[in-house]
Amino acid sequence: MQLTQSSSVEIPMNDAKEVDSVTLEPVDSQSGMDGGLKAWLTVVGGWIAGFCTFGAANSFGVYQALYTLEGTSSASNISWIGSLQLCLIFAMGILTGKLFDAGYFHHMQIAGMLLYVFSHFLLSP
Repeated sequence: MQLTQSSSVEIPMNDAKEVDSVTLEPVDSQSGMDGGLKAWLTVVGGWIAGFCTFGAANSFGVYQALYTLEGTSSASNISWIGSLQLCLIFAMGILTGKLFDAGYFHHMQIAGMLLYVFSHFLLSP
């Protein structure tokens, strides 16, 4: 059985009860499998979301230095805020992963955006 660029291969399915065979079509080498503009815009959107999320978490040291200099609390007490923030970023993945798979991406984006902006307003001295 030879596979050429214009032919297809049928693979018999021994354990299948309803399907007798599966047809595999060769991939056109010129079109590629990159998904086009929509796929690359998704990659860019994911990068921007990650940049904003982890950028705020990584910049917590600036807030910690400010609050320590003001003398409102000790550095160890303030560091709990940053630790909890980073923990919640990963822990919320347990819930948001299920919602994302269920198709609630846009709802989560809107709710997250509002919560993010509200949180930054609460951080201002």
